[in-house]
Amino acid sequence: MLYCRHMNLPVLIAARNEASNIAATLSHLDLNTVTPYVIVNGSTDDTAEIARRYTKNVYEIHEASKMRAIQYGLRILGPKALDHVLYTDADSRPLSPRQWASTMVRGLGDARVGVGLLAASDGSWLERMLISELRIANSFEKYIRGKTHVAGANMITRTNDYETLDRVLSLDNFGQGEDTARSDAILQGDRPKAILNPAAMVLTSSRFKPSPLQIFLHGKQWAREASQADTISRQAPGTKTYKID
Repeated sequence: MLYCRHMNLPVLIAARNEASNIAATLSHLDLNTVTPYVIVNGSTDDTAEIARRYTKNVYEIHEASKMRAIQYGLRILGPKALDHVLYTDADSRPLSPRQWASTMVRGLGDARVGVGLLAASDGSWLERMLISELRIANSFEKYIRGKTHVAGANMITRTNDYETLDRVLSLDNFGQGEDTARSDAILQGDRPKAILNPAAMVLTSSRFKPSPLQIFLHGKQWAREASQADTISRQAPGTKTYKID
């Protein structure tokens, strides 16, 4: 199915104890192009109440599980789950909200799972720059080696048929690795499509905080990797040089 500019795609957001983040995530979505579905799982804070200020599509489950939350969201979507579905995290937001959905759909093409670029949204300016450069360099390095890192903070799927959807809905609760498991259940041996267009980039929080010592020891290496990624991004079809604000 071809994407038209008037299409509105569902975006599933699993959220657990994200009261400090969910408002920023939802307020940065373009509601003309996406409809958020927030599945609050096992939260003990005000995540659900805050989310309801931005969307009526807020659901709560008792089990603290991202896998179960995404599966619940897919069931809520019904037949829409067979078509394009976007995914992001409750501490993430698209860099270009108006272009995110359409760029992800175009980047997916005829594939069934696509993963977009990630950049850092938190920390100091230097930390954001270094973490973003590292993530982008890593994505491009995997791309040229024929690999794709699956990241649920910026993902699109199209299951196409109920048999594939049932495989996803039947997955166990992995705890970690649920995004990869969901991708594997859809692709059955194929690899996800890497969507390298910067217009599809998502900013997300990072647990990695480089210390001054790490910056001193590894700064030059990170700069080289970033430079290589920039060169590849100029050469990759359908992409432009990325920019991190």
